[in-house]
Amino acid sequence: KIKAGTILISVFMTFPVWSVGSFFNVLSQIFVSNTMVQMSDTLLGGSNAVVWFLGSIYGPFCEEFVCRSVFNRRYELITGPMRAGLISALYFALAHLNFNQAAYAFALGVLFSIINKAAGSVYPSIIIHMCINGSNLLMIMGMSSVYDKIGSAQDLAAAAEAARGSDMIYILLAVTLVGAIIGALILIPCVVFVSKHENRFEELVSMFKKGQQKGRWLTFSSVLAICFVLFIMLGLEPLMSALQILK
Repeated sequence: KIKAGTILISVFMTFPVWSVGSFFNVLSQIFVSNTMVQMSDTLLGGSNAVVWFLGSIYGPFCEEFVCRSVFNRRYELITGPMRAGLISALYFALAHLNFNQAAYAFALGVLFSIINKAAGSVYPSIIIHMCINGSNLLMIMGMSSVYDKIGSAQDLAAAAEAARGSDMIYILLAVTLVGAIIGALILIPCVVFVSKHENRFEELVSMFKKGQQKGRWLTFSSVLAICFVLFIMLGLEPLMSALQILK
């Protein structure tokens, strides 16, 4: 359980957390396309209400329960809180099955683990995750409705791809970097406040202390799973290129 003040500040932390995520989102687009925009036509093919519920409520709850409540807590017993946060963030990133979302999902996963450690609960990351997804989906729905009047969803994707291939991406990168720095500076006192509000400041500090246990986490099954997911993300092209080199 968390206190009412923690719930309110969790909603507020949505803005600085997503400002950090936005930087990694734009950074990844130097190398890959914006997956959410590319998928907007398929994503919004059905009922907007159903899509919004699945993407904003059901999806974030399941992801946070698995990654932060199961993986993070289990690995914390083996490797310590900081490494557990990094490992669960890695799995959270890979679960998105594309490099664009994986980039900012990893950054958000690390932040979520720190915030949850401060609160002693998985609820803050669930709240923040729901707010981020909900607002993003509303924005995509709004942009798609505008493009439906003047073009199509493919035009939205084409505009995003054109921006990625121009100097505009570097301007966006600089702007989001400033936003990420400001967001991090806002986030630090918020996390400290949550830890003190929930009487867990010492637990938060312990997350950053040296000398944590170093249990083995990279097992055969985890390596197999990571390789399988990377194969899905990379596709057959790297394998075919490697075979051509061997020939």
